[in-house]
Amino acid sequence: MMNLRSEPSQTFIYRKALCVFQPLRLYPSWETLIAGIPMDGLAFEKLPPIKKALLWKSRVMYSRSNPRDLSYMLNLLRDFEIRWRDEVQVDLLLPFSLSASVSETQEDLIHKLWVFPRSLAERNEMLDEIRGLNFDTVVFLFPDPIGLGWCRTERIIARLGIPNRYVLNGRKRFFEWDTRNHRKLIWRRILEHVWVVETMLAVLAVIVSIPLAIYDGLMKNSHVVAEGGSVDRGKRQ
Repeated sequence: MMNLRSEPSQTFIYRKALCVFQPLRLYPSWETLIAGIPMDGLAFEKLPPIKKALLWKSRVMYSRSNPRDLSYMLNLLRDFEIRWRDEVQVDLLLPFSLSASVSETQEDLIHKLWVFPRSLAERNEMLDEIRGLNFDTVVFLFPDPIGLGWCRTERIIARLGIPNRYVLNGRKRFFEWDTRNHRKLIWRRILEHVWVVETMLAVLAVIVSIPLAIYDGLMKNSHVVAEGGSVDRGKRQ
């Protein structure tokens, strides 16, 4: 991986790039069921306590990921564009919910805006059209460091057969989306979802607390016995 600003001399010679963006997706079905919308558009602080409790894990993961929005990622893309050839064509693929989010100041960067249709038939038709345009590069614009919630989108785009695949994430890192890096991303996503470190610390805390609790109980009982013995001796006297 490399920092976006660390190697300005490196130039990419691709001519047609498809950039793909989607908001951070953690548990969209669950979040929509509880709050009506996914976490990325949710005013968490305004939710009633019961809904906050039900969405607590999503909230923590969202805060830890600190995702960037579309405008931020397009500005990063503009900074990165200087490494491409002057006449590179940059198309942008967005989910339907963000179809109106590209500002006028960013339209000069984007040659064509593609939007994922809601119906499966329209989506397949659009993907066939994209496949016929022979893009030589695809750039996944991860709003977070590891692309949480991107597995389905990655599978869809991989079927287009675009030969060169890269990631530009919200931490200004640019790296190749190859088998090795993709495997690493999957494992990091799994660890992020299951909270392995936190779970291990919780288990360790329980293990350590058991003997401490037993020790405290024994010490308390010994004090009670000692106090009882002193009371009995006092009565005999």
